[in-house]
Amino acid sequence: FVYYARTLPLVVGETYTLNRYFKEEGNPVVIKVLRKDRRKVGAGEFNTIVVQPSIRTRGLFSEGGHAEIHFSDDERRLIVYMKVDLPVAGTLSLHLEEIGNAPPAVGDSAAAAGESASATCADAPGGQDGREAGARNRR
Repeated sequence: FVYYARTLPLVVGETYTLNRYFKEEGNPVVIKVLRKDRRKVGAGEFNTIVVQPSIRTRGLFSEGGHAEIHFSDDERRLIVYMKVDLPVAGTLSLHLEEIGNAPPAVGDSAAAAGESASATCADAPGGQDGREAGARNRR
């Protein structure tokens, strides 16, 4: 649902209710557009649109939890930053560290431009601070 959310208009103050979760019992996915922001990460400084996703299941975006995703406020809608407060384990945050070249993917304008992204996991439980999260996104 996160990549689908990138295609929405994402107007501040709007709430989008989607039946896009891969498990039926997790629907609907609710995405609230909270605000516009500016976020500095390893890949640079970005104007962002901040959304709060909520899914009717247990996990990172579960109801009652708190998560925010910062998408770049441009046609690419890159995931620049994500922060999730985990009930037992603490806080997980992902930061966009670099934008590089990758082969294009069908139907994705950012990928067609030859871009890829990688994220670093910080503030993760178990001493994962600053280690590569394996979140290399090659399209």
